[in-house]
Amino acid sequence: MKDLNGDKSMSKHGPGSGITFGKGSRLSLYTRRIWEGREIKSREWGVIGITARSDVNTSPVFSSKGDSGACVADAYGRISGIITGGAGFREGVPDVTYVTPIHLITEALHSTKTFQYAQVYE
Repeated sequence: MKDLNGDKSMSKHGPGSGITFGKGSRLSLYTRRIWEGREIKSREWGVIGITARSDVNTSPVFSSKGDSGACVADAYGRISGIITGGAGFREGVPDVTYVTPIHLITEALHSTKTFQYAQVYE
């Protein structure tokens, strides 16, 4: 489901911040991380927390420490992706949560011999 601006509405339940709601970017974000000396590039969505109020001081974060790996769903409860990180909420730093789309995860799984037939079931 999209909001009035055409942005994706999302939700998640994570161990760090519980149930939250967010607004997903219409554009893909390309991220780069260094892990054990290797450069890892990924395509992800940026998601920010939303609330009914427009006061930035009361706007919630979409995720916090401990939420990595949490499942993100669309407004219909369909799995959209997995949280892989975020910038955190502090003065002067853009608050964004990075979500890897589920189709990229299943494509990566299907490219392996062990998980080539993996499926997501209800």
